[in-house]
Amino acid sequence: MDYGTNTSCRWRILNYKINLKQKAMFKLFKKKSELDILNSKYRKLLEESHKFSNINRRLSDEKIAEAATILDKIQHIEKVQFQA
Repeated sequence: MDYGTNTSCRWRILNYKINLKQKAMFKLFKKKSELDILNSKYRKLLEESHKFSNINRRLSDEKIAEAATILDKIQHIEKVQFQA
C-alpha cells in the first residue's frame, strides 16, 4: 500500500471540504441574480413534475408547462447578456 498517495488524497478531500464551507459562507452575503433564481425555480418545477408523473399526469403536465415558460425567460436573459 502506498501511503503517500493515500495521505495526499485525504488532504485533497479535506481541502475540498474546506473550500466548500468557505464558498457557502460567502454565498450567504451574495445576492442571487435573476438568472440564478429562475434556474432554481426551473429545476424545482422539473423535480415536481417528475414526482407527479406517476401520481397525477395532469399536474405533471402543468408543471412542465410552467417550467417551459421559465426556460423561455432564462433563454431570453442569456441571449440579452450574450449580446451585451
